[in-house]
Amino acid sequence: MTHRSNLVEFRRQRSSDASPPRIAALYDAHLHLVYGYCRARLNQHDAEDVTAEVFRTAAERLATDPASSIDAAWLLVSARNRIIDRWRRESRWRSRAPAILSAVEVTQQDTAESLMNTTVVTTALDRLSTDHRMVLVLHYLDDLAVAEIAPLLGRSPRAIESLLARARRALATELRREDDGA
Repeated sequence: MTHRSNLVEFRRQRSSDASPPRIAALYDAHLHLVYGYCRARLNQHDAEDVTAEVFRTAAERLATDPASSIDAAWLLVSARNRIIDRWRRESRWRSRAPAILSAVEVTQQDTAESLMNTTVVTTALDRLSTDHRMVLVLHYLDDLAVAEIAPLLGRSPRAIESLLARARRALATELRREDDGA
């Protein structure tokens, strides 16, 4: 599912007859406020995602507790908290991305410089298999040792070392592919 489709899907669900009247009224009254707040702080895709998350959370809360006091202030605080979480993840990513790149052999200096772009690295990681992406993230971003990753993935430490080596090679291949403009 693409970023944009999260908000589109929420709108479709909202417009269906199954949408409770209270969440529909909140959505109609505050969509532009919440989206505007998010858009001023995030790119379009992330703003759409956060807006959809906020209204989905509000709908879930109203479904479990119909007496909940949800108003514009609640929606904006919810949006603010999600935005801060995204900023923290992005900040953490930027500080840890060089650790992943240092594990990958890069042959040219200009290639190394272009790979520091987090979008390029993220796209390359997205193209990896789930196992490769997971082991790289756990090891380099979450800073877990091989022995700590093994029980999480249900494998032996030697199997994790092997998986990590294959994941680094796969990432190097994807990064070269990104750098070549594929």
